[in-house]
Amino acid sequence: MARLFVLSVSEMNPTASDFIRWCNDNSGFVSIILFVATLVVAWAGGLFKLLRHKPRFVLSLSPGPTFACTYLTGVKFGEYDVTRTFFALYLTISNRGSAAGTIQTAQLGYKWSINRLNWYFLRYVLGWCWLPTMISIMDFHYMLKSGGAKFYPFLMQRSTVLPEQSDLYLPIGKSAHGVIYFEQPDAWGGCQPRVKAGKTLVKMRVTDSFGGTHTGRFWLPVVTLEQARKYNPSIGTTHDEV
Repeated sequence: MARLFVLSVSEMNPTASDFIRWCNDNSGFVSIILFVATLVVAWAGGLFKLLRHKPRFVLSLSPGPTFACTYLTGVKFGEYDVTRTFFALYLTISNRGSAAGTIQTAQLGYKWSINRLNWYFLRYVLGWCWLPTMISIMDFHYMLKSGGAKFYPFLMQRSTVLPEQSDLYLPIGKSAHGVIYFEQPDAWGGCQPRVKAGKTLVKMRVTDSFGGTHTGRFWLPVVTLEQARKYNPSIGTTHDEV
């Protein structure tokens, strides 16, 4: 004959004294639960603290030599004119994070000027064509009407004129600024920046010493080779020298 189990109202609604009695009867199990919970809270707190303490670089442009230029080299590749493209940015990087960091590398991305739907369109128009930093043969400067010259510091290379070099180590609240230069090897066809209303869109990507990446997008004015060489007579010739 089946046994009938009947729960009283007190068994269905345990009181505080019942809970205390249960904890006393199972003190070993409760101790293990509390120990594991403490470890989880400590681990989560340490992880959260680690995630909070990291550099955060903010990228901005300062007044100075900031432009893009594509010029004809005078060489032909089949039926196409061979071109060379370069970019100069007078960039400021500020650390507004919660930890110090060092600027390790920088890249510039731009979009190709092609309209036909193909693999290159997907990769370099919907995506970006990335260029590493390139050395500049000469310092960037601007000749003044008085006959003197204003020189601009580099961000990631040593100047041959200015005695001081930018410090790439950025404590919290510190910033660094200087010219950063990019030059693409000879290309042809649509392998040049898309221009809209005299400007082209670029994306800067800076990597810090912890492996974090920091980005900024900017519209750069597109200038002629003559205009660009007012700031640097040897601009656009690095690939001929290195």
